[in-house]
Amino acid sequence: DSPVAAWMMSRRGLSLCGVHFASPPYTSQRAEMKVCSLLKQVAKYSGEIPLHIVPFTHIQEEIKDKCPEELFTIIMRRFMMRCSERIAKKNDCGALITGESVGQVASQT
Repeated sequence: DSPVAAWMMSRRGLSLCGVHFASPPYTSQRAEMKVCSLLKQVAKYSGEIPLHIVPFTHIQEEIKDKCPEELFTIIMRRFMMRCSERIAKKNDCGALITGESVGQVASQT
């Protein structure tokens, strides 16, 4: 979803900046490599895309330990958006583009 959204935004003339949340051992090095590969594919059409890799394991574990299980995903996603917002502000980004669609179920894969 995100690579398609990035490509669509680049077609509209926007400069792109990528964010990946790394949560080893919950996410693998392979996932990070896939993100880099996808960004390279989009960059062929958009120009260079800087990638910010956010170490997220500690935050994820704190949320799991301190929040009700039924709220885990929504709180985790809220923290991801807050981190992304800070990165966006530091890089003068005017918007956050996620590629989500209304009614989409979060799989976190």
